[in-house]
Amino acid sequence: MLFVTDGPRAPGRGTAFVFGHERSFHAVYEGQAARINEKLQELDRDDFTRFPRGATDRAAGTVTDSAAVLGTLTQIRTVVLSGPEGEDDAAATKAWTALCTGYGRPRLERMVQDRALEAGVPGEEIGESGRRASLLLNEVGQSYAAAAKTTEGVLLRQSVLRVPPRPPGRGRAGRMRRISRG
Repeated sequence: MLFVTDGPRAPGRGTAFVFGHERSFHAVYEGQAARINEKLQELDRDDFTRFPRGATDRAAGTVTDSAAVLGTLTQIRTVVLSGPEGEDDAAATKAWTALCTGYGRPRLERMVQDRALEAGVPGEEIGESGRRASLLLNEVGQSYAAAAKTTEGVLLRQSVLRVPPRPPGRGRAGRMRRISRG
């Protein structure tokens, strides 16, 4: 179970993410993915084929925000799967691989590609270098990576993890303590 708080002396206050249980993660992630899908459905063919004029770019804003949300959620889950000391075992590696392929950047890229096809963009245009749809997919990758990197840094600096019970005479069992992974 992972709790991220607004400050070291305020456990339980601020924003808390609880992704230690797979069902909790899936519930939060799927809710956000559904919201992202709704926003993607608002994009039309022109959003995927024409470069916008002026300062407003609805399509780029949508994919950037979507990638930031899913990149953050996936990175939180990645940190939880790696364990309190960044453990690397076979089960964690298998879970991480499933996480990245099923929930990571590839899923958002598929969502964007599917919406472009639904909107009438020819499949060959979606991956063609220099085309608008291709640039939007690049934006997904860049925004996703930036969000994951930022989230990892925050978690490494401010994580409060549940640690195993201490031996008798060493303090309260199961208490919360601040750790540093650096």
